[in-house]
Amino acid sequence: MKKVLAITISCLFVAYITFILLYLPKQTVQHESPMLELVYMDSLGQYLLPKETVLNFVENADTLSASRIENIMKQHVLVEYVECYETNNGHIKCMIWCKEPVLRVLANAGNFYLCRSGDFLSSEYIKVKLPVLTGCADTLMCKTWIAQLGTFIHDDPFWSEQVEQINVTGNGNVEIIPRIGKHLIFMGDNSNLENKFERLMNFYNNGLSKIGWNKYSTINLAFQNQIVCNLNKK
Repeated sequence: MKKVLAITISCLFVAYITFILLYLPKQTVQHESPMLELVYMDSLGQYLLPKETVLNFVENADTLSASRIENIMKQHVLVEYVECYETNNGHIKCMIWCKEPVLRVLANAGNFYLCRSGDFLSSEYIKVKLPVLTGCADTLMCKTWIAQLGTFIHDDPFWSEQVEQINVTGNGNVEIIPRIGKHLIFMGDNSNLENKFERLMNFYNNGLSKIGWNKYSTINLAFQNQIVCNLNKK
């Protein structure tokens, strides 16, 4: 009797398992709470987009796929480029390139941060110390040659520290106010700006470093192959 009962129970158990496998609807297996690993590809990334901000932006990140998170992050105002993929252990790795501001703009074009890409960032998103652009610069100037000028200054270890303010006059000429030295640097129009900075560097190294940083009130680089200076009367 006991043997018959055991066989019956075994048969019922096998039938139950078979029913589950064949007839119950199949469900997609999802990773529970995949870990989101952020890799910042620039120095400002962790400051601009901490993990908490990313998680709040994508919402319910634990249930989203890598491609979904990537598409959402591409829409963030601070993101220049993003690439996400799922690792072998089911985690999601997200590499973020943030937009990089190079100048703070307080000019006719408005009040914003100007990125190396020419994009504008509202000051509500970012607070960093950068050279200030003032004067009669319009949006087209900012998106083109001023963005290039700001990038050149930002990427140079010396000029990024020395340039405090860039002013664009009504006729489109460029003036620079340095941090060190009581002089105004007149660059003229926006042509050959990198060459003008090279001539200015040579003048700093071979001139001002020997006679004093406050010797002149203006340094004019507008003329080709020459530098015209006015003495500081004070």
